[in-house]
Amino acid sequence: LPKHVVLQIKDGNFAALAQYLKASMQNKLQREIAKHIFSVVPLKTKIKFVDTLAKGRLAEYDPKTDTIYVTSEGLKDEVMLHEVTHAATVHVINEYSKYLKGQKANLTQDQIDGLEHLEELMEYAQGELGATYPEAFKNLHEFVAYAMSSKDFQEELRSEEHTSELQSHS
Repeated sequence: LPKHVVLQIKDGNFAALAQYLKASMQNKLQREIAKHIFSVVPLKTKIKFVDTLAKGRLAEYDPKTDTIYVTSEGLKDEVMLHEVTHAATVHVINEYSKYLKGQKANLTQDQIDGLEHLEELMEYAQGELGATYPEAFKNLHEFVAYAMSSKDFQEELRSEEHTSELQSHS
């Protein structure tokens, strides 16, 4: 991340991070994902700079406080997009969890269908990629965040070896 963005993050300015991700990320696909996230989800997420995080994590999103915690090592485009993706998807996935428990959920049928499809893809992909990307398969939240923010994970999902099998599960 550029120095001026890092300084804004250290001051707790999430809006500066959002603006950078939408306008200046180096990777075009990731930049487009960021634009879409910020156009669809009105995030009120907070960001806090910390010296360290448990288990050597670079950054983490806390859904209870809607806060991204980031270390100096985590101040990278992909890491920040990963955590923003968590913030943007938590609400919909949490609503889906309510739906699965038979509780009232604020979801359209298209969202339900999409989340069911994502679960199927995640289950299949875990069999193929779980050993390489164990963190990506901890839950649906992680799978979505990795699939939207990690170039390496995206490339693995798109690889010829996996694509035909994933498509057959579509």
